[in-house]
Amino acid sequence: MASPQRVRKTLALLGLYCLVCAAIDCKSVYIQSQGDADALQSCETIAGSVTISKSYRGDLTLPGVKSIQGSLTTEPCQSDSSTDTSDWQTDPPDFRNLVLNNCSGLAHFVAPDLNQVSQDVVLIAQLNLTSVTLPKLKWVGTTFSLDGMPELASVSVPSLLGFGRFNLFYTPKLQNLEVPQHQAQSLGSISIGYTGLDDLGSLFLWSTRYDSVALSGLSNASQLYINTTGTFRSLDITGNGLLAVHATQSGVTVGSLSVAGAGSLTTQPWNVASFSAVGNTFSRLDITAIQGIENLDVRDNAYMELLGLPQGQNWTNVAITGNPVLDPGSAVGHFDITTFLGATGSASAAQFPSASSFEFEGPFRTEFL
Repeated sequence: MASPQRVRKTLALLGLYCLVCAAIDCKSVYIQSQGDADALQSCETIAGSVTISKSYRGDLTLPGVKSIQGSLTTEPCQSDSSTDTSDWQTDPPDFRNLVLNNCSGLAHFVAPDLNQVSQDVVLIAQLNLTSVTLPKLKWVGTTFSLDGMPELASVSVPSLLGFGRFNLFYTPKLQNLEVPQHQAQSLGSISIGYTGLDDLGSLFLWSTRYDSVALSGLSNASQLYINTTGTFRSLDITGNGLLAVHATQSGVTVGSLSVAGAGSLTTQPWNVASFSAVGNTFSRLDITAIQGIENLDVRDNAYMELLGLPQGQNWTNVAITGNPVLDPGSAVGHFDITTFLGATGSASAAQFPSASSFEFEGPFRTEFL
């Protein structure tokens, strides 16, 4: 049996521990130092939001915290222009041409236990941040956004299965993006722009159902493999003029497919309601394998000589303009205006019987229309 003196000491220690517990605020948290983060180890749930101060310097680890019922954000820094920084969390500016000062010196960010964030994870204009590691994060209620980070090289979210929006913008040194493979049943919108990534194939193994995917500013990517059998509400790809886009699987359904800045496009038997190819550098575009096209927009492809279109579509809106070297009688199986508009060029003889609008323009205009 413990002595009365030992019991008194134990009770005193418990009382001191409870005083420490009471001093920890597990509501909204403002982190200015690693000490502030360490004080949260006993807070599995933060009832409010966590904000990282713009005065923070160095590495930051957020241990123990499993759930944030508000948002995880960084405090906006200052701009030398008249740009209003108060709404950066919801409407970030174009950081490529913006000079910033008084920003956080955050270098590495790790939240080893964080499982879910009810609202946003938004880290913006962290000019020295090189890595973000969230190994257990599964759910983000609205937006996961890393924006305006010129030194960011690695993002690891290997367990992330749900979000409203996933944004990566202006991360020119990003080389490693770790996301789950073949796990998520359905994802929200994904937008990636002006990134250093040279391989984005893992994005298309993340899920089998996407809301929208928009990829742009892919300066380091020479190949893009769309290796999924999933569905997309929209898929927008803007390359660097040389990007080779490869559809590797059949059976994909896309509401709206847009390709720009591509050097080549390899298609598969997909079902696509709206197809757009604008401002590409390829010499041929063969989309004969694609079915279900109602809206077609093929414009301003300066080097496109051959165009292969599928037969039997329920055409609604068709525009083929500004393609200066397109040969209207190129070859069987490619674009032949006499096949699609009839020998006289009359709409009544067209293979677009339900189309409500036509726009054809090119070197063949005076000959056939």
